[in-house]
Amino acid sequence: MKPFIESQALVLFRAYQTGGELDPLLKLLIPVAETVICKKLGFIAPDYDEIRAYVLRRMFHGLANRYDPARGSLFNFVTKLTENSLIDLLRRKVARAKHVAPLDDEMIARIGVNGAEHRHACAEITYRVMQVRTITRDRHEIEAQRWLVKNLLTSDFRFFRHEAADAMSIVYGIAPDRARKLFDITLLSVRRMLIGQRTLKPVEVGQLSGTKAKALLRYRSRLGDAEFARLVFLMRNLAPSIIETGEFTLQDILYGPPGERALFSHTEALLASSRT
Repeated sequence: MKPFIESQALVLFRAYQTGGELDPLLKLLIPVAETVICKKLGFIAPDYDEIRAYVLRRMFHGLANRYDPARGSLFNFVTKLTENSLIDLLRRKVARAKHVAPLDDEMIARIGVNGAEHRHACAEITYRVMQVRTITRDRHEIEAQRWLVKNLLTSDFRFFRHEAADAMSIVYGIAPDRARKLFDITLLSVRRMLIGQRTLKPVEVGQLSGTKAKALLRYRSRLGDAEFARLVFLMRNLAPSIIETGEFTLQDILYGPPGERALFSHTEALLASSRT
């Protein structure tokens, strides 16, 4: 690697400030960033190209928007920026590992199915989701819930709460607070359809620390281990206010309130599952 000359880099940066291109400066600084990456990692990582690309994106935006020659040299700026980028990538990797399990051969052997079985499984899930029930009698709320369930199926349940609530407020004229609550109520009913009578692993109190489900601990003394595990599963990432407002009892949350009616007909559920 050619020795890095600060004065040359500063001339290129001044030229960029007066309307020149940033590419010549980046070509001079890239070896500095690559050296820092290799020294900090101690080896060539399998995802080296991804790491390098992320650092270069940060470097481009940093030079264009944040670098000030009066506050330090370009060499120190790029070195520190690269180190911070590596730390940021590590934090993201740790956070992702908490929620994502790698798909290895053992897992594929355990959950893998052939094409026909996969279609049958998806059709069954769709049919069970379409069994969702509601206690609301308002025509607009019923239409909003029907629309929501269809979109949850279409998007593989990657439909954010705020997006859905905003859409229901605009299209169906439902108040924003009620729309968010309607989202939670609908998702809760869908989960009840899918969980059935399955027995869940007991929940340790420490597992709820720092999560939204911590608010459910106030109901722990009123439920057995199995029912509390069911409550935590059903209420995951849902607002505890569903229970706290008094509209639903704990038994309603766990097993469904009396007087519920199906949102979709049997024919609609069969038709939706046949299209899966």
